[in-house]
Amino acid sequence: MLKVFNTNSLGQNERFLKAVLFGIPLSLVLSILFAIIQRLLGIRFSLLYLGLGYSIAYVLRKYGRGVQPKFAFLGLALTFSAMLLGDIFTLTGFMILSNPSIFVDALIITLNSWISININNLLTLLFRVYSLYIAYTSSRII
Repeated sequence: MLKVFNTNSLGQNERFLKAVLFGIPLSLVLSILFAIIQRLLGIRFSLLYLGLGYSIAYVLRKYGRGVQPKFAFLGLALTFSAMLLGDIFTLTGFMILSNPSIFVDALIITLNSWISININNLLTLLFRVYSLYIAYTSSRII
């Protein structure tokens, strides 16, 4: 008999929820790995930003399978938050988990370091922007 309606397929909202449920834990794990790698190396490694953007976009595209722009915005937001948290964890280490009151100070210091003007920060800013571009354009199926 011909099956007219596929009951196993997910709807648009269910796919977005699935993308959120896979994307948020992934961005937290990637920000922690990002901080661990940078603290172990002792230097800022800007190519890791590209890995953040591509991995988050890949997971959203694979598990969300969405075509709407909200998937692209989700990839953009998750990549930005993973970059920000990764830099905060790199700055403070993991003592921020035992003393959350330093989060605001670490956030201000991190954002000030993002906008300070020198050649290294400008190159790192280019990597961050390109990573956000990768996450935005690759998070949905086009």
